[in-house]
Order: sequence, then structure tokens, then C-alpha cells
Amino acid sequence: MFKLHLQYTQLPNNTKTFHTMVRTSPESVIDEDKPAKNILYLLDVSGSCDIKMVKESIIRSLPFLRDKDRISVISFSTETSVDIPWTECTMSNKQRMIDDIVGIKTGGWSNISNGIFHAIEKCMEIDAHIIILSDGQPNSGVTNTKSLVSMVKNTLHGTNTRIHAFGYGVHETDLLRSITDACGGTYNYIQSTEELPVAYGSVLGAAMSTVIQGMTIEFKSKTLMFTSDNKKIDSIYVGDVYADEKKDTMVTCHIIQEADEHCVEYHVKGVNIITGKPIHHIALKWVSYGDDNMQCEMVTNRVEELRVVNELRRARFATSAEKAMQILSQTSTPLKSLQEDIDMLIGSRDHSYTMKSLLNRIEQEYSKQRDNRSDDLLSEYYTPFRLWTSREVSKQ
Repeated sequence: MFKLHLQYTQLPNNTKTFHTMVRTSPESVIDEDKPAKNILYLLDVSGSCDIKMVKESIIRSLPFLRDKDRISVISFSTETSVDIPWTECTMSNKQRMIDDIVGIKTGGWSNISNGIFHAIEKCMEIDAHIIILSDGQPNSGVTNTKSLVSMVKNTLHGTNTRIHAFGYGVHETDLLRSITDACGGTYNYIQSTEELPVAYGSVLGAAMSTVIQGMTIEFKSKTLMFTSDNKKIDSIYVGDVYADEKKDTMVTCHIIQEADEHCVEYHVKGVNIITGKPIHHIALKWVSYGDDNMQCEMVTNRVEELRVVNELRRARFATSAEKAMQILSQTSTPLKSLQEDIDMLIGSRDHSYTMKSLLNRIEQEYSKQRDNRSDDLLSEYYTPFRLWTSREVSKQ
């Protein structure tokens, strides 16, 4: 399940830095082994989104939930309404849920902070996935992005609740992206209501296929110092890992003490939620100097991917759309799917909110290695189960 890959078979002479990567790849698990899941749908009913399609997307997801799974539905506008409290997904309950979902009313201002904290309150004593859909900008309650994200992060600290967000139309993309970053979820930009079922199915697939929860990797060495994003680190928080996923955790190794051989020791900690048991995997790998300087393709590809991610991040925080476009136009990569995404961003230059929303989505996808696709391009991070669930939910 865990394997460490070094950038070089043997280190070239005079090398001072090299990369190492831990790949985590849990195997598939049968449905009966998966613990009960809790899914909370949080709907912004204040805007112009096709609420009929939103309701239909939730209804389509119900057949994939088992009797022991539970859902809740909360809608918000000026006020917040708990339309469906936590309810087990038995056959008889599902029919009542459908009636309740169809009956949800629309209209009012967008008080997203009130909706989020109502949802969090319902999840405080359980592990849950919260799915937010919003098609507007907060215009009541807490509207400052930094303050709201900080409040949400502090409230959920120490819990295993994940927040996923779908932004539709001219929405507050930075707010939704920041909330998902802070809460271990994915941000998705929905360009048409037809994409909603696909996106719901993908998140449902993620929730149903989580194998490792709260994974952290610690790195140790007597002769090496480790950095990530140019910051000295001793450990990296990875978060949740799904069945059939290939999750890569990269660090840069800096030689701080000369030696004939260097040892990378790593400790993987977390919880296997299938067995309910904690994980503590310890392993080490040695590397010496020599003439066999062949590089590991997996590592070099991830190094290149992260190089481009840094450029995408620069574009994301650029002071103007023109500056962001300049950065994107000067960025190229031999990685085909990533180059296609850069080209897509450049092609969206005439619609600034579309470009910003896509940039938020794509940069998160490659930096976090999380599928958050709802378009025709398949993410490299789709797992087979998520892909199947996404397709099945999207069927008419």
C-alpha cells in the first residue's frame, strides 16, 4: 500500500538536493466492508440556478446509498431550513426524501455563512461529507472570505467532516475554493446544470471509497533535511485516501551532512476506516553515490507537475486577469493533460469569472491530486469506482 520512490537509482556526484516520493495506493474494497456514510447536501436556493436540476441530481444519487447510510438536506437563502434531518436511506425513507426534496422552496438573499454553520452543527458529532452548491455571492451574514474560512476551519478542527463545493454561474469562487482547501474537500466549477449529476456522483464516489482517513507522513534522516513548498518540514498531512487511488507525497531532500549513503525513513500514520484500526507503517530506503543516475519517471513527472502548479498558483493570485493570462501564456509542459488544461484556461480569457473559476479548480486538482471534474475531460485522479458512480448518477 505504501512505497517510497527516489528520484535517482544512485546519486550523481556533487548532488546537494534530490526528490523522494511516497506513493499510497489502497486496494479496492467490497461494498459490504465500507462503513456507513453521512452525506449532507447544503443548497443555496437564493439565486438563479436551475433548482429543479439540483433537486434531481440529489434524487439520482439516492439509489447508490445503502440502508445504513444517512443523508440530510439543508437549504439556505436569507434564512436556513433543515429540509431533511439525518435520515437512514431505507427504501421507504428514500421515497419520503424525494417528496421533501421536490418541495424545497426558493428565493431570498444568500446567507452562506448561516447555511454552513447550520450544516457544521449537524455534523459535529459524526464524520460527514458536506456538499455545498452555490450560484451567487454572499450578501448577508459573514461575507468576508478570510474571516469565514478561518471560522469554518477553527470550528471543524479535530473532526473528520469534509466540505465539497460546487460553484455555478458568477459565484464567489475564491471563497468556495478556500473552504474546501481548509476542510479536505474538492472545489468544482459547474459550467452547465447538466454537469451537476456528474459532479454529485464523483463526490459520492469519493465518500463511499475512502479507505484511509487523516493520513500523515513523517520523514526522518540523520544526514538529510526535508522541505516542501520551500519550507522545512518533518511531516506532511495528506488527508483522506481512496480505494484504487495513487496518491503521491513529494518532498525535497537536502544533504546537510556528507555520507557515503543517505537514509530516508518515513512513518505513515492514519486510520484504516474499513478495519477501524490505526495505521503506523515504518520503512526506510538507502541511496548512495554512483554512476547509475537513472531517474524514476513517476518522480520526475510529479516534479514537473508541481513546477507547473506553482505557475498556476502565481496566475491564480495575480493582481489582474491580464497578468494571470501573461503567466499562463508563458507556461508550457510536456505533460499532455496538464498542457490541455492550460490551453483551456487561455481559451477562457474572454470570461474573467470563468477563467478564475477554472483556474481555482485546475490548480487544486493537480496540487492536491483530487478529481474535481465535471466536464468532458477525464481527470487522471479519477478512480474506477468514482468514475463509475459519476457516470451512473448522470444517467437520465
